[in-house]
Amino acid sequence: MVPNVSLSSTDNSNGSSSGGVKRRSHAAVQAAEAAASFITSSDRPFRNRVKDKYASIRSRINPEPTSNYINHNGNKEKLSPDSSALRRTHSAPMNSSSSSSNGIRNNNGMIRSASSNFLLRMQAQRERILQRQRQLERQFIYKVITWSIILIIGIYLCDEFDNYNTQSVDNELTTTKGKGIRGKHKGHVKKLKKKKPIQIDDDEVATWFNNHQHSIPPTIIFTYHTNLLTTPVEELVDEEDVALSQNVKNIISLHPESKVRFLNDADCINSIQYALGKDTNLTTYFTNESQGMYKADICRGAALYETGGLYFDIDIEPRMALWDVIAPRTEFVTTFVHKDSNHLGGFFQAFIGVTPRHEIMKRYLELFVKYYEGEVQVKGPLGVYFLRMAYDELYPVNEAKPDTIDLWQEIRYSPELFPDVKRKWGKRRACQMLVVAKAMEVGTFKREQMVPLFSHANGSRMCKDTNKNGKEKTNR
Repeated sequence: MVPNVSLSSTDNSNGSSSGGVKRRSHAAVQAAEAAASFITSSDRPFRNRVKDKYASIRSRINPEPTSNYINHNGNKEKLSPDSSALRRTHSAPMNSSSSSSNGIRNNNGMIRSASSNFLLRMQAQRERILQRQRQLERQFIYKVITWSIILIIGIYLCDEFDNYNTQSVDNELTTTKGKGIRGKHKGHVKKLKKKKPIQIDDDEVATWFNNHQHSIPPTIIFTYHTNLLTTPVEELVDEEDVALSQNVKNIISLHPESKVRFLNDADCINSIQYALGKDTNLTTYFTNESQGMYKADICRGAALYETGGLYFDIDIEPRMALWDVIAPRTEFVTTFVHKDSNHLGGFFQAFIGVTPRHEIMKRYLELFVKYYEGEVQVKGPLGVYFLRMAYDELYPVNEAKPDTIDLWQEIRYSPELFPDVKRKWGKRRACQMLVVAKAMEVGTFKREQMVPLFSHANGSRMCKDTNKNGKEKTNR
């Protein structure tokens, strides 16, 4: 006898709460299970109906999530993740009716939803982009390392090549006292004039300094608006610059053991700051100065104070190596202007030799500061006057001079006085001037009177026969 069991899972009475519905549904499920247990095997249809009703009630109470998959026949199924239907494979090709805009067949023969496939494609694309970025980063690092190695090798080879050239030139260039380069090497020197200036290795300079017997260091200093050492002769437009370039290289060839400084404006400012400090106003005055000769006056003073050495105007022409003329203990050497000069008593500062950080040069620079600030009034070439004024402050006229001071004299050429001096003389007075170093004996050093310098080199502005107006210029 089958008990009469009601399987209704709902209560139509008004005012029932959701909690009451769940309790009553649960009771109905229990009743259905109890009824099913009494069903005999012969009453299978009735038992199946009871089980279906039970499953319907249970699904309403605890619904199970539906799967995103459908079977190969295109019929939707509510499959759990561990369902055997998900693990099925289908070897037969999928017919056209199974193709749907809702999904794409996966590797197991199942059809996957289009949204899931889109996300997978986006993920794969993102991985490809990241892989490409990592590849580009590795390529960039490889390129940086490669070019760095090439640069280091290039620098090393350039240094080795410069050292080879320096050693080759040093081995072949030999000099004699007062006579310049020996005849068998003249052709070699002419070839060097067409090349870039020789770069001297710092170790070799240190060796020369150690072997140098003079108080004045072996440094040659030039200053000009164009670097005549690094500028090829073919690029020099002015004929005078060509002649001056030749003269500068001649000065260097007479002093092969000396280091060369060719200063531009930036180098001059650095030397000024070294001499008077970084806050000095002289750097501003130097930059704003429109007269090139006054900028050169300041620059030579600062450079000589910084390193010491021999300063040459680019148009002054030495006849011999000046280390053979200057006494080893000399600390300051320059020249008086000639007796017919409009600036009589001043120093012809086209040539100056001095030790580093000498007080004369510092006072010389300080006088320029006072001039620009209106404390000193001077009319004429500033460098000529200020160098003499600085000298007189340290060595007054009426006091004896130490043997570390050597003052030469500019004189007009006379064949009677200097019969052994030969050159091509210009018609202008300025081009007929030479410098005389009087006889001197200091310790073991002994010097006869000699002519170490011509005041102006042939081809320079002062050694052209006439000026632009065709009249001979009578003063400097």
